[in-house]
Amino acid sequence: MPQRQSIAFLDIHSKLLIMRATLLCLLISFTIQLAVAAAPLPAPQYAAERPSLSDEDLSAKTEGNYWTGLPLVSADPDTGIGYGARVYHFENGASTEETFGYEPYRSRTFLQAFATSKGWQYHQISFDAPFFEHRPQRIKADFIFEQNTAANFFVAGTSTLEDAVNSGFNKYWIRRPIFSSSYEQLFFGSRLRIVGTALVSQVKIETTPSSQVALLCAQNALHGCSGGMNSTYKISASYDVRDFEPDPNSGFTLEGVAQGSSQSLGSELTYGRATLQARGFYSPLPSKADLVLAGRLLWATQSGNTPFYDQSVIALADEDMNGLGGRRTLRGFKQNRFIGRTITLGNLEARYTIPHQVSLGSHRFALQLVPFVDFGKTIELSEMEKTTGAAVRIAWNQATLIAIDYGQSREGSGLYINFGHAF
Repeated sequence: MPQRQSIAFLDIHSKLLIMRATLLCLLISFTIQLAVAAAPLPAPQYAAERPSLSDEDLSAKTEGNYWTGLPLVSADPDTGIGYGARVYHFENGASTEETFGYEPYRSRTFLQAFATSKGWQYHQISFDAPFFEHRPQRIKADFIFEQNTAANFFVAGTSTLEDAVNSGFNKYWIRRPIFSSSYEQLFFGSRLRIVGTALVSQVKIETTPSSQVALLCAQNALHGCSGGMNSTYKISASYDVRDFEPDPNSGFTLEGVAQGSSQSLGSELTYGRATLQARGFYSPLPSKADLVLAGRLLWATQSGNTPFYDQSVIALADEDMNGLGGRRTLRGFKQNRFIGRTITLGNLEARYTIPHQVSLGSHRFALQLVPFVDFGKTIELSEMEKTTGAAVRIAWNQATLIAIDYGQSREGSGLYINFGHAF
């Protein structure tokens, strides 16, 4: 009997050892699978120098097709309360594809219908495809219809800061359909981007007899008073090593842009622009906090007979913007408050993402808190203008970013609800 008990004990002990070894092997196998799933596949040769998504971003990236969309409700001191809708369709491909860990999405299409209480309409259809057809190229196309019955126009300098802009003196009416298309070629493992963009628009202008635009047009002090064709052609080069384009954690971009419009190519006027821009993103404590320090420095100039309604345009590689003043430049000043032949602009943000994400079905939401400082100057200003404020950003499946920004300036304040980072 004692011998049988000893044998039985040994059998039980052996079974426990086997079970423990089996569980350990399963745990090691599961850990390896997670590590493999979190690591991107080697990049194709044409994207070999592009940094991959962070492990956190890669593990949260959605495979295949998905839709996001929501009603648009915006607040802006220049355009009023806005209502509309935007619907996105994303194609991300499969995690087994070699570009999955190196691109923000395979393709993105969105449709927007939007109008505000102060007479601004902005309707858009947009398509964007990085690494189009799995090659080192990108294509974009946009069709936009814009109408603004109370667009801002301010003369250069600071003399208009005390103007009663709501009286209509600084307002005019503009309508323009716009078609824009661009082709991008990637070099040096996708770090260097060369982009060519063509934009065609037909502009219609109306003014009241007592408005500033009408008075200056009567004195032949402005160009473009009768509207007409306004087409521009742009070439840009940028060195881009951001890890995730819509919401970077690290990396930087350096870009130079040249844009021109010519009567010989069908436009009413001949003029040109040039821009230099640097943006940087740095995570000082990646293992302890999801904090990104983001900054931008920009210099832009223009020459020739620029139409008055485009004097505020700043040419950029991806998408032109308006300034100085408004959501993307000096938050807290009115849109297009400062114009000039040459401008400088700087923005600083600290983007902190709260650790816990919220999941609703297959959709993930992350909340960011963003204090910021903006500063800018035109050649006509005697000193630098500065604004401060804070923002809340909601990252929806990473690639859709809902932004609520509040900025204060010496002119007043502005609350902006829109999409995407300011830079």
